[in-house]
Amino acid sequence: MTTSGTTAFSTTARDFIKNALLENGTIAFGDDPEADEMNACIFRLNAMLKTWATRGLGWKQEVYTAAGTADTAAITLPVYVREVNGARYIDSATNERAMIRFERDDYMIPPNKAASGTPTIYNVEQNAGALVLNVWPVPTADFTLNLDIDRALDTVTDPSETIDIPEEWTECVMSNLALRCCNIFGVSPTPELRETAQLSEREMFDAYRPASYFMGPA
Repeated sequence: MTTSGTTAFSTTARDFIKNALLENGTIAFGDDPEADEMNACIFRLNAMLKTWATRGLGWKQEVYTAAGTADTAAITLPVYVREVNGARYIDSATNERAMIRFERDDYMIPPNKAASGTPTIYNVEQNAGALVLNVWPVPTADFTLNLDIDRALDTVTDPSETIDIPEEWTECVMSNLALRCCNIFGVSPTPELRETAQLSEREMFDAYRPASYFMGPA
């Protein structure tokens, strides 16, 4: 048996939207959505992915190198940083030292926040805009940290762009987009579409649930 020899399954926002609108009966085969309809679907696609991100579905992880300034405890992180999972103080080109994460209550305990020295503790401050990373003690010289971060998914800005998701999410994204677009086109979703969207979403979240959610035998 001859197969394609490739595992790539790259689809654009246009592919997702056209198939979603076919799925919910808005358009027929061979039809294309109008420009304003495409824009409305892109908005709902982005909104859906952002909502899923608030529920912990952030699959993109990478190392971000943060530069700190002497006598300054706070580092404002780029807006695409959604969470910091670990921090390492760079002593040299060949040596990194793991730092300890303090949540807000613990971070507020040390009485002298201006105490100087080599940072050993970090705290992530949640803000409406960008996250702020606080370190303690306050460094006396410029410094560099390597941060293990969760990165926000890229926003779709044009139908020709590839959606920033794993290919395993394809059916889930398509069916849930089809469901979310029903109202704006005056279409009533079928029970089958509702069931497919809900089941695929549940399975996706179960597959990407953090390991800490799983508990062993009682």
